[in-house]
This record gives sequence, structure tokens and C-alpha cells, in this order.
Amino acid sequence: MFFPFAVVVLSTALFESGRVSVAAGDAVCRNDCHVHGDVKSSVLLQQFVWRSRPDVPMGNYTEDSYISLVSQGLSDHFSLQKLLLVSDPNGTGTLVGFNPSVVLLPPEVAFELVPGTRYAAAVRHYKDQCSRFGFLRDRVQSNGSTVVLLDEDLNPVGAAHIEATNRSNCQDVRLFVLGKQLLASCVVYEELFQWHFHWTLQQLHLDMSSGMSFTAHFGEVLASYEDQKNLGLMQQDDKLQVLWFMNAESADVYTQPLSLVSEEPHQLHNNMNPLYLPEEGAYLCVIHTYEQGSTEDESTFWRHHYYHRFVLINDDLHHGVLRTSPPMCFPSAVKESSCETVQFVMSIVRDGGDLLISYGINDCEAAIVRVPLSAVLTFLRGEGESKVTGLQSQWSELHPLHMKQNFR
Repeated sequence: MFFPFAVVVLSTALFESGRVSVAAGDAVCRNDCHVHGDVKSSVLLQQFVWRSRPDVPMGNYTEDSYISLVSQGLSDHFSLQKLLLVSDPNGTGTLVGFNPSVVLLPPEVAFELVPGTRYAAAVRHYKDQCSRFGFLRDRVQSNGSTVVLLDEDLNPVGAAHIEATNRSNCQDVRLFVLGKQLLASCVVYEELFQWHFHWTLQQLHLDMSSGMSFTAHFGEVLASYEDQKNLGLMQQDDKLQVLWFMNAESADVYTQPLSLVSEEPHQLHNNMNPLYLPEEGAYLCVIHTYEQGSTEDESTFWRHHYYHRFVLINDDLHHGVLRTSPPMCFPSAVKESSCETVQFVMSIVRDGGDLLISYGINDCEAAIVRVPLSAVLTFLRGEGESKVTGLQSQWSELHPLHMKQNFR
């Protein structure tokens, strides 16, 4: 059985890379925390938690909101979480924020924004699950998403709620840099019929007003597809490609976008915009699988127990899958040898010899970890744990005019 892929192509300018070199292996928190491998005691771990989250006791979710850590060898290379916090504009506290997508901004773009800006992150607020998972910290609920500007140490230097438009309920905004443009994809659900939705790609404008306040708003819609999600943006030469995973055997293609051609019992779904690795001649992707939660317990999220895999896809015209890794999850900063049940990777940014992986925690918090690229590649090439024949792919291209004529 084969599960084909399709690629939609836009004509556009070449991507202009910005500077991405800092000391490889530095922890995300740099001088203010210990890297994961150095934390040997609960005392040190709690010191980190209290510095980063001073109002959170150890074990900030209910006991059943954690699963056992897998792939210990890889997780030893992760730095401790750097949490992205968004202040309530009214000054009443901190907003609930999760599923962050981070990009490295081109220097020319960053220079026009708040001084010190290096990265931009889109953080979701809409329909959080904090109370479902027994989160013990006060958070202000909100709608929509916020763009947070980050410095080289991933500290926030500015934030702006994406201005309301007819796409104000865009969920899980994923950022993508194309030349000097910033693009944003998201899923828009219909208000009256929540089972219908659109994957939408649009421009995202970041501006500084005359009063030196930072603003963010959506621009022109470039594409929209009905009942599709989990799509990823890739750039190859001068073309912007839309990685469209689907199961050709199923009518519900949006619920089963990617499958293993094996006895794997769970479906796999794309997470992010693939990251190009020129030295590998391949794109690095992340896909996830989940187990169903209990239907008898209303406090249990119905898609429980998320795990992720790394995937390498060839950069030739056929984009064959080179390798898939074993499943993995991110170790919790507050519960040793465990991961939160719902972790959702949204982006990977390359920073010299490191990768910055951003992900949501239990649809409630936004986190970033740093890991050496070499550790991820070693994990992908683990002997006997993953077979290159596990996935099959097939790609096709559509003319950009066809895409523009068919957006809805």
C-alpha cells in the first residue's frame, strides 16, 4: 500500500539566509540555568523551576498528565526548557500561550523592529486545555495568537496580538521566512460547522508605529484549502513548496495525513515546516503519533500520549524518505523520567551546530529546547531501530496560478 504526497509550488524570490552562528551546544537559558545533563538532583531541578516559573510548584499538572520518557539517549542532549511567557496587555497577569512556532528573522527585517530582535515566535491562546490537565498556575485566557519578538538568548523583547481580521481564529500559526517576507499558515475552523476547516497561507506583517509600538497583522491570502491541515512549507531553489501529506486510501485525508507502511499501529502526522540541511542533501521533518485517551474520563484529553519521530526527506525531485527515527518525547522540567502527555512540535530553527525545537505542552504552555544537530542525526541513524522502507512518498506540482484560483 502506498500513501502519496503532493507538493504545491509558488513562484517567488530566493530565500536569503541570515546569520545563524553562535557557540554550538549552549543551553537555551545560557547563564541562568543548567543544561539537562548537569541536573543531577531534585534540588538543582527545583532551583531552575523556581527561577523560570517562580509561582509553579513541582508537578504542575495532575499525575495522569505525564507519560514515561522514551529515547533516554537522545533526551540527555536536550537543554532544559525555556518557556515563552506572554504578558496580558491589561497588566492582570500572564496569558495562556502554547504551540509556539519560531523563525530566525533576516537581519534586515529584525533591524526594523525592537532593538535586539533576532527571532519571532507565534504563540497560540485560543482554546487552551490548562484546566483539563489540572494546571496549578493562574493564567488569563484569550483568543487568537500573539507574535513575540525574541533576542539571541530567546528572551522576549516585544509582543503584539495579531490584529483581528476575518481570519482572527487562525489556530496553530506556523511562521516561514521567504526572502524578506514573513509568511504564516494556520487552520481556520468554521464557526457553525467545526468539522469543516481551511488550511490558509497568508503574509504576516510586523511593523513599528510612529510611537515605537510593535504591531502584527495578516496580509494577502496566498492559498487556502478546504479540510486540510498538517501541511508544511519547504523551499527548493526559487520555489515555495507545500508539503501535503495524505492517505490515498482514506476519504478523511486530514485525519490520516501520513502512515507507516508497516505494522505500526498508529497514524503519523506532519508537525512543522521542514528544515533544509544542505550537508545532508535532505530536509528534516518531525511527525507525531498519539494514542487515544480514556473515553470514560472527561478529564482526559481524547488524543493522549503524543510521541514524535524525526524524518529525513531527500532534496531531489522525488523527495524520497531516507530515514525515520524511533519515537521520542521531551523530558519534563518538573517530573524526572517523564514527559507531558501532550507535546506538540511546531518548528525547528537551526542555530549553528544546534537545533532550537519549539513545542506546546498540554495545550497550555510554550517551550523551546536546544539540542545538537549531530545528536539528532545519530538518533536518526540508530542501528536496527528504524527502517528506511518504513515510509513511501510521491510528489506532484501545481502551477501557482492554479493555486491562486482555487483558494477559498
